[in-house]
Amino acid sequence: MPRIAKRRPGDASKRSHRTAPGSARPPALPAGPAPRPPAPLPPAEGKPGPEPPAWLTGPGLDWYEGLRASPQAVLYTPGDWATAVVVARGAMALTARPSAVMLASFLHGTDALVATVGARARAGVGLPGT
Repeated sequence: MPRIAKRRPGDASKRSHRTAPGSARPPALPAGPAPRPPAPLPPAEGKPGPEPPAWLTGPGLDWYEGLRASPQAVLYTPGDWATAVVVARGAMALTARPSAVMLASFLHGTDALVATVGARARAGVGLPGT
């Protein structure tokens, strides 16, 4: 039976998780979070976001239309609206075949879009009427 060589405590060549000698370490972060006051956002005016895709139905469509009518809709970029379509598709899939993973994915998507009151509070964003 072959013998397996034991690693010696001082043998740095076998430590892959340590910073390599001579490499620069990232700069240290300042202690504590920087305080940010809530930033008020303008109310939604005009046409909010693109029309939903024709295939979007059920709770996914309801969620997307709710997002279009929300005050933060005026701040979304085309990329945000594309993300909203993906999240709405996830809501459709969640109702068709519920699972904890799909629910977590949907909730993560709504947080990424700062679409809930809790997400806006965590982001320090204040909206009129919420």
